[in-house]
Amino acid sequence: MKKKLLYIVCSLLFFNYFKKDARINYVYAKQGLNGTTDANKLISDTVLVKIADNIALKWNKKSNSLIKDFNYHNYLKSKNTLRLIAESIGSTTDLGVLVCSKKKGHLKVGDVAFLYLMENRKFYLFQCLKIQFDVLDKDCKIPRSLLDYIDKNRHTVGKKVSECMI
Repeated sequence: MKKKLLYIVCSLLFFNYFKKDARINYVYAKQGLNGTTDANKLISDTVLVKIADNIALKWNKKSNSLIKDFNYHNYLKSKNTLRLIAESIGSTTDLGVLVCSKKKGHLKVGDVAFLYLMENRKFYLFQCLKIQFDVLDKDCKIPRSLLDYIDKNRHTVGKKVSECMI
């Protein structure tokens, strides 16, 4: 009983970090006829992360977070799209971007896919991975060592997330 209560309290505290923050500027880039975004219109702090054909998320290098544009919200409506995003957790394509919570290496496409699904509560971190990531550094919304853990166990994490998705 105590473990369940602790799990619920920790989950609530953790997910409060991912609520819409009024201090973040949300970018809504113009869409073309085929539903893609014109990469030339993106600001320099933004990295376009191609997940699959017709699926791309945007990462803000300064805030170490996903940009919540039209596509970010639209992808949540399609189970097939969410499945493709979950499958891309295994991707080790290096984005060449340093991230606040990662000790070694750069941000990977699979990291962005994982964070997107976690941010939108498509699975519950502790319940799915059976590991508690509850230490957050100052000015970083991503739990310490989470992305390093994913790097070391990428395929296992991808498989578990696919199985745990709500």
